[in-house]
Amino acid sequence: MMKSLPISFTKAQRNLGWFWWIFQLLFLPVILTEGNRYLGNPLSPAELNFLFFCLNFAGTSLILGRFTLLSCRHGLRRPFYTLQSAFLGFALYWLVTILLGFGTKQLFPDYVNQNDTSILHLLQQSPVLITVGTTLLAPIAEELLYRGVIFGSLHNRSRILAYAVSATLFSLVHILGFSQDPVFFIVSFVNYLPAGVCLAWAYERSGSILAPLLMHIAINQIGMQAMR
Repeated sequence: MMKSLPISFTKAQRNLGWFWWIFQLLFLPVILTEGNRYLGNPLSPAELNFLFFCLNFAGTSLILGRFTLLSCRHGLRRPFYTLQSAFLGFALYWLVTILLGFGTKQLFPDYVNQNDTSILHLLQQSPVLITVGTTLLAPIAEELLYRGVIFGSLHNRSRILAYAVSATLFSLVHILGFSQDPVFFIVSFVNYLPAGVCLAWAYERSGSILAPLLMHIAINQIGMQAMR
């Protein structure tokens, strides 16, 4: 029998969480970009991205604050198990990522991760803002939405569906919007899947959103350091 996640949403939290996920994905970037055109002194791309990180973090935290508190409290009751889940998920992620990276270089030597390239350009514009946004604000918002709302909403219905949908959407959100060869698009999609699967596994195993939060922050921090 499938084990349920120990901390669940209220119906209102779940519905608002799905609404916010759609809004921040489809509408918030457009609102910020169009609004920026009317400013006397428009924000730079790095500043605009940081504003998005802040608003997404604020909206997600406002809607899911109680869930976050309860879920993190659950994880802190068993700190060793929570840290163990984060570490094992992190190790599995890097093992698969290294193997995929090696295979990608052998099969597609010209492949470039355009999301990483975009972040690097933003990092050069404003190192502090992009570092804070990428290593703290974005991981928290993404874990609450992709693991908390999406994975958590589907988990009680179907464990396989929860993994498939949450990992697929998490992978797509990191590659959509970049114009690239269809083959490279698929390669990028596949390369982001391990993160979505391993983060969900850490959440499921620990029963606390704290485990994938710590894991996601560590992954992004290491990635940012590698860009410097």
